[in-house]
Amino acid sequence: MGQDHRAWRRMRASPARLWRAWTDPTQLVRWLPPPGMTAEVLALDPRDGGALHLRLTYLNGSGGRTTADSDALIGWFRRMEPPHMLEICVAFTSDDPDFAGEMLQEWQFLPEGRMTRVTITCRDVPRGITAEAHADGLMASLAQLAALTDLDPERDR
Repeated sequence: MGQDHRAWRRMRASPARLWRAWTDPTQLVRWLPPPGMTAEVLALDPRDGGALHLRLTYLNGSGGRTTADSDALIGWFRRMEPPHMLEICVAFTSDDPDFAGEMLQEWQFLPEGRMTRVTITCRDVPRGITAEAHADGLMASLAQLAALTDLDPERDR
């Protein structure tokens, strides 16, 4: 069994706006990768059972678990409840057993007045991903998601 990690942030965007940022590949690549990385969407079918395949590339050219400079995440959408919750089962492609196995991510977008509380819970996180490093990455992604959606004129819809 892996570890469980959680992060959350309140945002000035509606659940529907945040849902669009998660399910639109052009928006997803803008906010999901932590600083120092880029993302490429190879497959994104946001529906129950739909595929998810991302490549995260390190800008410094090293640190990858799939190749020398990249991480591949392959998974599927396990459960979707638009616009409030999505569950994704993902696995890193890696020969290193410390990063092998499936991780379940649950994203929740819950209204709190004019704000939305965004919570991500990761279950069975591979032991090679430390809680500290994961927290830094999750919080960076949440900050980028807030910045992207706060700039959108539709944020209060």
